[in-house]
Amino acid sequence: MVSNTLNNINDVAIYPVISLVLFFIVFTAMLYFVFRGGKKKYEKMASLPLDDSELKNHKH
Repeated sequence: MVSNTLNNINDVAIYPVISLVLFFIVFTAMLYFVFRGGKKKYEKMASLPLDDSELKNHKH
């Protein structure tokens, strides 16, 4: 049933290509942003859950 439906759609072979290209673009963009961030930024972000300075400065 499903294969018969897909065979009746014109130009159905383009959808896997579009999906692959879209995945590649998103994956490449994520790699770019991760490597562009720098080590200091990620070290600061990694220590945020353990940082008590926000609790000390916050008044109830």
